[in-house]
Amino acid sequence: MVKWCFACLLASLMLVPLNASAGALGSGPINTSAGVPDRDLKYEDFKITEDGFITGTILNASGKPRPDVRIDMWTTNMQETRIFWRKTLNIGNMGPNTRYTVKEPYKVDGEDPARTKFMFRLPNAANFRNR
Repeated sequence: MVKWCFACLLASLMLVPLNASAGALGSGPINTSAGVPDRDLKYEDFKITEDGFITGTILNASGKPRPDVRIDMWTTNMQETRIFWRKTLNIGNMGPNTRYTVKEPYKVDGEDPARTKFMFRLPNAANFRNR
């Protein structure tokens, strides 16, 4: 009985890192080009899927529309010393409290998705109109 319990405990410990990396999601505020977080634009549930996509949601959490929204997004290592992939999302107009679903092809050879960090930034002052 003790051997069986010990075997189950070891097996469950081996699966813990797998569950932690598979559930790691990127969420947070989107920074302005000056590096200041925008309190109204947020990214939620970003992840790298097994079939080679980056998926997630951009949220306009304000009660006001946002015209001509563009967001620079990129992936980097956890130390932010190497950029793996980048793209500018041309979202367009976002209504109040709306969500924009992102699904972009993503392929970086040899990089561990659990050790990849998502970064977002408003590229210029054009995104600050009507805030």
